[in-house]
Amino acid sequence: MRMCDRVFVLINIFISTLAEKNHVKIRDENFAELYEAGVQAYDEEDWYQCELQMVDALSDYKFYKQTIIDCRLQCKKNTSIRELTPEMIEFSVFEKFIENSDCVRRCKQNILGDKKFPHPSSVIFETFRTRKPYEYLQFCWYQVGKMEKAASAAYTFYLANPHHNDMIRNVRYFKDTLGVKESDFLDLEMRPYKESYIRGIMEYNQESWERVRDLMEKAVSQYLEDEERCRADCESTYDHVGPQEFVNAVADHYISVLKCQFKCEDQLSVVFTDKIDFFVADLFHYLQFTYFKLNNKAKVAEAVDTFIRLNPQDDMMLNNKAYYINRGFDKTMFKPRPNIVEYIERREQIERLLNFVKENYMRDEREKDVHDEEENTYEHYMKPYERIGLKIVAMAEKLKGPLRFATDGFIKEEQCSELISLTDDISPDDKGAVIVGVKDAREKMENFGDEHEIAVRLFLRISETMRHYSMRYYNLTRLFFKQSAIVCWTHTEDKTDHNCFRQEDGSCVQEFQSVIGEEEYMVTLYLSDVEEGGELNFLDPQKTLQSSLDVQCGRLAGFQNGDRHYIEVPNNEKRCGLVIVFTTDPSKDEVAYVETLKFLHQLEQDKIDQIFDDNKNILEEFEKRGVKVIKNSSELNGERFVVDNLATQEECDTLENLVLEFGEAGSGYKGELRPLSAHEGFHGLTIENAQKLAFSELVPATSVQLFLDLSEKVRLYVEKYFNLSRPLYFDYTHLVCRTALDETAERTDLSHPVHSDNCNLLPNGTCSKAYPAYIHRDYSALLYLNGDIDGGEFFFAFSNKTEQMSIKPKCGRVVGFNAGEFHGVKALRRGHRCALALWFTHNPQYKELAHLQAKKIIARKRKAEMKIKHSDEL
Repeated sequence: MRMCDRVFVLINIFISTLAEKNHVKIRDENFAELYEAGVQAYDEEDWYQCELQMVDALSDYKFYKQTIIDCRLQCKKNTSIRELTPEMIEFSVFEKFIENSDCVRRCKQNILGDKKFPHPSSVIFETFRTRKPYEYLQFCWYQVGKMEKAASAAYTFYLANPHHNDMIRNVRYFKDTLGVKESDFLDLEMRPYKESYIRGIMEYNQESWERVRDLMEKAVSQYLEDEERCRADCESTYDHVGPQEFVNAVADHYISVLKCQFKCEDQLSVVFTDKIDFFVADLFHYLQFTYFKLNNKAKVAEAVDTFIRLNPQDDMMLNNKAYYINRGFDKTMFKPRPNIVEYIERREQIERLLNFVKENYMRDEREKDVHDEEENTYEHYMKPYERIGLKIVAMAEKLKGPLRFATDGFIKEEQCSELISLTDDISPDDKGAVIVGVKDAREKMENFGDEHEIAVRLFLRISETMRHYSMRYYNLTRLFFKQSAIVCWTHTEDKTDHNCFRQEDGSCVQEFQSVIGEEEYMVTLYLSDVEEGGELNFLDPQKTLQSSLDVQCGRLAGFQNGDRHYIEVPNNEKRCGLVIVFTTDPSKDEVAYVETLKFLHQLEQDKIDQIFDDNKNILEEFEKRGVKVIKNSSELNGERFVVDNLATQEECDTLENLVLEFGEAGSGYKGELRPLSAHEGFHGLTIENAQKLAFSELVPATSVQLFLDLSEKVRLYVEKYFNLSRPLYFDYTHLVCRTALDETAERTDLSHPVHSDNCNLLPNGTCSKAYPAYIHRDYSALLYLNGDIDGGEFFFAFSNKTEQMSIKPKCGRVVGFNAGEFHGVKALRRGHRCALALWFTHNPQYKELAHLQAKKIIARKRKAEMKIKHSDEL
C-alpha cells in the first residue's frame, strides 16, 4: 500500500471518530439564517421566538466553529512529511498540503453534510465574534421575565464591547434598578482557562494551596489548548486583490495567517475587560509561590525558570530565583517546562518572520490598501494630532486597561504655571488636597479683577480641547462636563491615618466602586513636573499594582471613571492637574462651567461696548501716518488687502536683527532645520521666548516692546480695514526668517506649500474645517521686514493650488486676509526673507497667553527701571 493510501485510510478512520464525537442535531438552517430569523422576531416583538432563534444560532455557530477547528487540528496531526532529499522537499511539503486539504474537506463533508454555511469572509462572522446575538438576547430574555439570563447576556455583550454606551446603561439598570446581584452577572462565553484562573486567584486569597495548584495547572493546560485552537482558527480564507503569481499568493496568504496567529496571545490574555500583560507568566507566578507553600522545590524551580523564560525582564522573579538559590536550591533544578519552551520558540519564530515581512517584504500596493487597514487604525485616526505636537505615549496595552491612555505635549510650561496660580493662597485640606473648581476660579477673577482672567480663560479653553481630544480618542460623538477642577496634592504633616486611596479628583476612598456600567471618563492634564513620586497607579480587582504613569507638565491621562487607582503624593513638591470627569449624559452637564462661559462672554461684551470706536476715523489716522493701501479687496478678489509703510526701516531692522540673532532653528516645527523646503533654513522667535530674553536682559526691553507694538498696529489695522463688529485677539505671534541655503539650485518646489490657516486642504480642492486644524483662527497677516531677496513672493492660490496673484515682500508691507484663503510662498533663491507673522481669532478663549504675559513682564520691568532711575536722581 502506498503512503498516500495509508494516510487516506487513517484520515477516514479519524473522520468517523470525530463525527461521533461532534454528533449533534443538524438543523436545516445555518447560524446566519437563524440569526436573521431571530432579528425578525425581535422586530415583530415575538420575544419567545427571538429567544429560540438566537439561542439556536449561537449553538449552531459554536458547533460550526468547533467542527472546522477540530478538522484542521486532527488532519494536521494525521498527515506528515516524509524524509526526502533536499531536492524533493518541495514535493513532500505540498504533498502534505494536498493530503491535509483532502482530509479537511472530507471531515467537513462527513460532519456538516451538504448544509450550506456563509463564506468565511462574510460579515456574519464578525457579528458573532463581537457577540451581537447577546445584544438581542438580553432584551428578549428581559421581555419574557428571565432577568438573570438577561443580565448575563447584557454583561456578556458588554465584555466584548466595553465602549457600548447603551449596553453600559442596560447593565447598570439590571444591577441598580432590578437588583440583579453582581454574582449573577455571568460571562456566557467564558473560556475554561479563564474560569480556572479566576477561581485559582480566589483560592489563592484564601490560601487553599492545593486547590490553587490544581486550578492554575488546569488553567495552563486549558490555555495552551485554546491557543492552539486560536492558531488553527486563523487558517481561514484570504481575499486576494486581483490575480497573483503562485508564489506570491501562497506567501501573502501565509503572512496573513501568521499575523492572525501572533495576535492570539493578546486576545486570550483579556480577562473581563482588562488585558493582562504576560498572562502565561502570571499563571506561573501563582504556581511558584503555591509550590513554595507546598514545599515542592522541584516544581518551584520549574515555575520560576518558566516565568523568567516568558518575562526575562521581571526584577521580582529574578530576585525570587536568587532568594531560592540562597535558601539552598540547586541551580540545576531551574529548568523551564518543555511545552512552554516550545510555545515561546514558536512565537519567537513567528515574530522573526513578521519582522522580516515588515522590513523587507515587498507587498502589492493593492494588497496594502485592503489588508493593512487594521494595522493603520492608529495612524488613520489619531496620527494627525502628532502634527500639532500631541503624541500618545501609552495606551491600553501598556496601562493594562481598555480605556486608558497617556498623551504628551498638550500644553506648555508657562500655561501649566498660569493654571497652578489659581491655587495660590489656598491651604490644603487635612489630606493634603487643594481643589479649585471652575466656579471657584470665576469667583477669584471677580474678586481680584484682570489678574486671573488669563488663567480662567485658559482653564476653559484647555478643558474644551481636552473634551475634543477625548471624544476623538474614545470615538464618541459628544461628551459633557460633569466635574472640572484644578487639584493640587501636597505632603501634609497631619499624622492621621486616613486609610484610603487618594484619587485624582482630590477625594480619598476606602473602597472602590464597581466599574460595571460606568459611562464616564476621568481625564487629567498634569501641570507639575514631579521629579520623585507623584505617580498615577492603576490596580487590579485584588488591589495589586497593574501599571504606573509618571507625572509631567503637559501630559494628559485618561481612563474610565471608576478604574481602581491611587496617586502618590510627593514629599517635597506640589502635584497638580486639571481633572475633568466627562459624561455621555447631558443631564449631568456641569452648571458652573456653563455659567462661567456666560460670565466671560458678558465681560467681553462690556469691553466691546467700552472700547468701540469709529473704524473710519482710525483708518484715516493710519493714512495720516503714511500707511497706504496698495491693493484692496476688490483688486485682490477676496477678503484681502496689501498696505505699505506700517513700519519704518529702523523698526524693520530692529526686528530683523532680533530674529536673526536670537531666533531658534526650526521654531514652531519641533526644531526641524528645514521644515518646509530642503533648500531653505528656518528660524523663528516667539513672543514667549522674546519676553524671556528681555527678562534675562539678553535683549533690550525696547526691542520686545517694539515686537508687541507692531503686532498691535497690525491687529488694529486688520480689525478696522475689514470693518469687523467684533474685536480680534492675538492667537499666535511669530517672528520668522527663511534663508536660501543653495543659491545655485534650480528650484521647482515652494518655500511654503499652498494651504489655509484654519482648515485642512484636501486633494479634491475642498477644505475641511475640522480639528486638529486651527479652526478658531479667523484672520491672518504678515508684516514684512525686508525685500532685498530673489524669489520668496507671497501668493494667493486657487483651490487646485495654482497661483492666483503674487505680492513681493518689502519692509513695512502688510498682507492681511481671511484665514480661510488659500496661499503659499514661492521658492526663495537668495537671501533672508523675514516677517512678523500673526494669526487672529474672534474667540477670546484663544487669546495668546504669551502675548498677555509679555505685556505684564515688560510693564513690570519698565516700572522697576523707573524706580531705579528715580532713586538715582534722588
